[in-house]
Amino acid sequence: IRNPDGTTKILLQEEIFRISGLSGDGINPIRPMDVASEAVALLIAADQYAARVFSNNLNLGGILIHPGKLSKESGERLIARLMQRFAGVGNSHRPMILQEGMKFEKASQTAQESQLLEARKAQVRDIANYFGGVPLHLLGIEDGSGKTSAEEQSLNFVRFGVRPLVERIQQSIRRDLIIAPRRYVAVINLDDLERGSMQVRGEFWSKALGSGGSPAWLTVNEIRSEEGWNPSTQDGSDKPAMGT
Repeated sequence: IRNPDGTTKILLQEEIFRISGLSGDGINPIRPMDVASEAVALLIAADQYAARVFSNNLNLGGILIHPGKLSKESGERLIARLMQRFAGVGNSHRPMILQEGMKFEKASQTAQESQLLEARKAQVRDIANYFGGVPLHLLGIEDGSGKTSAEEQSLNFVRFGVRPLVERIQQSIRRDLIIAPRRYVAVINLDDLERGSMQVRGEFWSKALGSGGSPAWLTVNEIRSEEGWNPSTQDGSDKPAMGT
């Protein structure tokens, strides 16, 4: 390590709390931003292109066809006039009067038609994959999925994206911070993040209380404790509804 005064010092493994990650040599980590650098650069390029489209866009999005032949000066004056009156967001949707037999034909595509927004969303998804596959709805991006699908995506992210990182943190804590590993363990509780939807949980707790005539294996207060609620003072809250 490098000290504030510029000197360096070598530390042993037992002197460092280090969370292991992907590495090519076992020492120097592979940073996700380094691996995703090309995806990030492509997203920046898409953002810059979108900025140019919306700031300099000629909203008419077409070609003017003149029946005759315009001189260079006349063409330049016409272009300058069009840019002055119709270019930019503030001039959107202004009407234009065509003279001398000129016609207008649509030529360019809008940002949506050219799938600019979809391309930018795809780049965000690619970058999110380097960080454990963060779902787009957690990044504030609408991906068209319903509530049930969003819940499933969140659960899968916790299981396959967050949990591997949590396991590495637990292993690092046991290795570097716990003096008596056979007596103490480090556990990060992900139960709150891995809970299913309210409907699924409600059905599960209902069965646990003996719904439908099945034997109960949990009490009301045990369920309330799992949900983080205060215990109930009603009679029978600490006893199963039916014998096991």
